[in-house]
Amino acid sequence: MGRLENIIARNRRPIGARATVGFVWRGLFILFILAALIFTDWALTDEAPDSQGPPAARPASPGERHIDGVPVLRAPARAPAR
Repeated sequence: MGRLENIIARNRRPIGARATVGFVWRGLFILFILAALIFTDWALTDEAPDSQGPPAARPASPGERHIDGVPVLRAPARAPAR
């Protein structure tokens, strides 16, 4: 009867306590992964963003502004209010 008594004793323990411990461990694991991604270079790719060099710059036409070869767009002028 020892085995049956062990099964009964195990089932008398509240299931919520075991589930809570499991959720706490999973939460700590997820927090560890997030902290590692934030505070280390695990989230970075192997290729550095500047390895390709600057984008090809096309010559700016008069009145056109560029920053590092990228045209800076402006909102169209509004019609004057009447």
